[in-house]
Amino acid sequence: MAKRPWLKLGFCFALIVFAAVSLNLLTYSVCVWNGSIEHLPRGLPMWPNRVAASMDQEDFAALQEKMHMVHVDSYDTGVARLKRQPGSQSPRQPQQVKSVDCESSPPHEAYKPKTRHTVIQWDSFDDQYLFSSYMNSQGQPAEKRQGDSERDFVDIKEAALQLVNNYNHRDLKLVKLVHGYKRTDSLRGTEYILDLFLSLPDGSPVSQRVHIIRPFKEIILDSVKTYRDLNIKISLIMPLSQRLDIFKQFMYRFRKCCIGQKFVDVFLVVVYFGQDSLQDLKDLLGKYDAVFSWKKYVVIESNENFSRGRGLMRGAEYVRSTPTAHPVMFFCDVDIRFTMSFLQRCYRNIEKNKRVYYPIVFSLYNPALAIGQKREVSVYIRKESGFWRDFGYGMACMYVEDFFNVGGFDLSIKGWGGEDVDLYEKLVKSDIEMMRSVDEGIYHIFHEKECNPALSPEQYQSCMNSKISTSGSQKQLGNIIIEQQEKINQLERELTMQKQLLKSKGLANMTSIGMIGAAAAAVADESVAKAKETVRRKGLKIYVYSMPSRFNHEQLKINDEDPPAIWDYDCTSNSYSAEYDIHQRLIDSEFRTEDAEEADLFYVPVYMACFYINQDEDSALGNTAKFSQQALDYIRTSFPYFNKSMGRDHLWTFTLAQGPNAFGQWRAIKNGIFLVQQAILSSDSFTPHKDIVIPSFLDPEDVRPIYAVPFTDRPTRTLLAHYSGSAFSMDNKRSTGDVSPLVVQLVRLYSRVPRFRISVYRTKAYYLDMMSAVFCLCPEAPQDVHVHRVYESILLGCIPVVIGQDIELSFEDIVDYSKFTVRVSRENVAHVHTILLRIKENEITAMRVEMERVWSMVSYDKKVGHAFDNILYNLAKRKPEKTIQRSYHG
Repeated sequence: MAKRPWLKLGFCFALIVFAAVSLNLLTYSVCVWNGSIEHLPRGLPMWPNRVAASMDQEDFAALQEKMHMVHVDSYDTGVARLKRQPGSQSPRQPQQVKSVDCESSPPHEAYKPKTRHTVIQWDSFDDQYLFSSYMNSQGQPAEKRQGDSERDFVDIKEAALQLVNNYNHRDLKLVKLVHGYKRTDSLRGTEYILDLFLSLPDGSPVSQRVHIIRPFKEIILDSVKTYRDLNIKISLIMPLSQRLDIFKQFMYRFRKCCIGQKFVDVFLVVVYFGQDSLQDLKDLLGKYDAVFSWKKYVVIESNENFSRGRGLMRGAEYVRSTPTAHPVMFFCDVDIRFTMSFLQRCYRNIEKNKRVYYPIVFSLYNPALAIGQKREVSVYIRKESGFWRDFGYGMACMYVEDFFNVGGFDLSIKGWGGEDVDLYEKLVKSDIEMMRSVDEGIYHIFHEKECNPALSPEQYQSCMNSKISTSGSQKQLGNIIIEQQEKINQLERELTMQKQLLKSKGLANMTSIGMIGAAAAAVADESVAKAKETVRRKGLKIYVYSMPSRFNHEQLKINDEDPPAIWDYDCTSNSYSAEYDIHQRLIDSEFRTEDAEEADLFYVPVYMACFYINQDEDSALGNTAKFSQQALDYIRTSFPYFNKSMGRDHLWTFTLAQGPNAFGQWRAIKNGIFLVQQAILSSDSFTPHKDIVIPSFLDPEDVRPIYAVPFTDRPTRTLLAHYSGSAFSMDNKRSTGDVSPLVVQLVRLYSRVPRFRISVYRTKAYYLDMMSAVFCLCPEAPQDVHVHRVYESILLGCIPVVIGQDIELSFEDIVDYSKFTVRVSRENVAHVHTILLRIKENEITAMRVEMERVWSMVSYDKKVGHAFDNILYNLAKRKPEKTIQRSYHG
């Protein structure tokens, strides 16, 4: 080493250069935050320029952008560390900012991309979250702002407000940041676009969009745009062929967002290919016109084969030639859902002859794989739910003039995709500015994709890549492969256990599941036949009151509109529809009598649950109590029978979670027989041996019994346990706000336990998850509807785990629940995992066989269900002695 002193000198020189460069960059970063130095060195160290000699310009620009992103992150971290040192300036001290004439040029011209791969995308943010497609690789499409990111957000808001006030020469107050965008141009600096809601000193509202730049020196103001006209005027163009069921769903959401809304004016242009379902489409749109007086739509017919590009082109030509259409176009597909705030951004993010907007859509995975999806758009954005579709260019907002100035779509491109990418490339190469950003207000609903092998190899591969990437995450798709192998293994184990069990019961010759189901059905039918015979022997006669239709059938009509007026909730097929079903069955029953004098029991047909659902949230319970009291007053004043027996022979149906408490003054009818779905033994409104617990109504169209599915086609039960539902106690469709302690415990204890799937809201894969689980957790909760899960579990072959001691289930005198349910006390919730693991495979099989034997006993299905028969059987056992003289002579 002594012979080569130049190595030491070189090494020292390198250290000095590195230290100088580092100090220079750090000083630069501090100066940016403090805004105290006007002239600063720009750009990155000089060594990348040497790399440029060996790279083409496009690749180097992309590399430079990525390098800059890394440097900016490290600068911010270093600044944060420096500012926490003693004697440094507090990071929350207001910045010193300079107001620069908007007409003056920024330090550098904006970077001009030459291909779609070099467009610098914008990140999107709101008051809480940053949305970025760059975070896809980390599996975090949305990230909560904190630390340096939060400080940057606060500082830029303060700087923007100061710059705007300097520009306007006014003292405006910031009311709210409506939305924001952020990107870093390695040649220009960090750019922000902020949509601000401000107020004047007199309180008058002002809406402004502020475009500011944080160059590698002080923050400067780029532009301010005041929106005098708050109206959003857009022509939405949608190519469509068949798929009417999906279009109905689209229109249902479109109505809430775009029809009859203040400040929103959307003209819908549907380009329909073919004749199939065309008239149904027109009838559907005509119905919206009739209900909402909405005429802002047109259907353009085409007899050609479906072509998305051709459809959008025809829609754009219609917009260009029609004065009543709006010149701002939004290209949309039927699988797209969007919010009103997205439409606002679609409208504001474009300028004629200057800028177009290409939102990056959040694409939802297959709901059968995705875990934890909510209805709100902001909560859809989770790594388990989907990803930013940054390879898609199909959704776009632009002026019709700009579209045709670049030549529109290339209609010579055939097959899947291609025309939208071509249009994007043409816009990039034009003088139009591309605004490309993630947008949390627009998302793509999953649908099965078919890739035609007749496509070109490139198009077919692109289609298959899209199909795979949109189906699920790598983890979810990997689980499918593992589960398929597990399904094969489990089928072999279960068939072996079934044969052993049948052999022990003397049914060794029944080797197929179909034969087992037939044997189970025969046993159930025999039991029901005996029950019917008991009812006949007792001579049960029930009188059904004829009441004004406002107490029953008129309630059904309120939600019979299409689209529904209030809730999309059919009172004939929801979980509370037993009140409707029992009424209709009694009318047609052989045990009904039209002679009240010979009746043993009197049924009061009041649809309390349906009435409740049709009410506004705040007044629902009070209005239902008044409604019920009016029904009682009617039968008291119009008939003599209630007063004669003090109501002891009267039947009342309570399917709401509150039970008889929904009646209000329920003690006025306490002598009657209550048919209740939710039976809490500790409740003073429920009396065992007098009242009857009935199953929840499960519509066969929604909950198809798994026993009707061939054994080999049933889902593999890869989950040990499942629970999906709110952590809040529910008052039917509305949350009471009271936290259910048992559910909170379940989430805390088991949400991350392997083979447990615990969710605090009901997922779209709810029934599939139940069919994929061995056990289904059914916790007791006051004023809740978790009891529905017991009956859902039985029909779907999932062993119910009833948590709580206060629950009585339906027909316990007929159905022996101990043979196929697991009871766990509240005190043992922490031991649920251990309890379930201790249950042996042969015991699980025995439970499933028993469920297959009795499931029809709790089903209202008119073809195979026997719930109504069991209700009659229990009523016959409660038939009162005829000691009351019913004749009424005035």
